[in-house]
Formats: sequence, structure tokens, C-alpha cells
Amino acid sequence: MASSSTSTTGTNKKVRRKVGLVRRPSREEQYEGPVRYCHHNLLAPRWTSWSEGNPGRRFYGCPNYYEDGGCGYFEWHDGVFGQRENEVIKDLLNDIDKLYDENKQLKKGNPCSKWYEELVALFNVLFESLICIDK
Repeated sequence: MASSSTSTTGTNKKVRRKVGLVRRPSREEQYEGPVRYCHHNLLAPRWTSWSEGNPGRRFYGCPNYYEDGGCGYFEWHDGVFGQRENEVIKDLLNDIDKLYDENKQLKKGNPCSKWYEELVALFNVLFESLICIDK
């Protein structure tokens, strides 16, 4: 799924997402279910909202939204989620963010990755030295 679209709830708040770089709604090009067409008579992809008020809720929208603002077509696929569902989704996203941050910190502190970076730097110096010798 590719990233696209903005908040669809009238609020500018977004659910903070790091994983998959999805900060905007994600777009499904192919999906099962009813086919929808926008006012341009183009197949309307189904998107997944990641806004604060509707995290994980799917909707149909104009495929040209980011190119020219689209035609304004919008229709929810899912009904309104309850407060509990929204809280669970937000908690799961926060857990994913924490794991992402922890993984990033572990990579920084991994002596093998530092050793590898130093080895690559040494290899580059040696390679450049060999090139200079050949000239």
C-alpha cells in the first residue's frame, strides 16, 4: 500500500506513525468489495485514515487528491469506530513507535555495526590509496 491523502475528519491532528513512513492515509489500489467512482469517473481507491479521530478507518476518495486537489469525492467504507477501538489502535501504534525507537537505539549501540562502519571506512581509504599509487 502506498501513502497518500490527508486527514479526513476536519481535524489537522494526525496519529504519529514512524513505521512504514505512513503519516497520511494509506491507499489500496486493489480491494474486494463495492467499486466506487469519483466525480471524474475514475476508480476511487480505498484509503485507510490515520487521523487522530479515525485511525484505521477506511474510506473511498478521488485518486487525484494530491495532484490537483481531486474532485471532492469522499465516502466512508467503515462505520464509525467506538472509543475503545480508537484507543486500542492508538495504543498499538504507540507500541510500534516505541519498538521502532528501541530498535534504532540498539542499532546505534551495536558494536558490530560500528565495527562494520569502521571496516568500510578503512577499505575506502585503502582503495583510494591504491588508486593514487596506480597513477
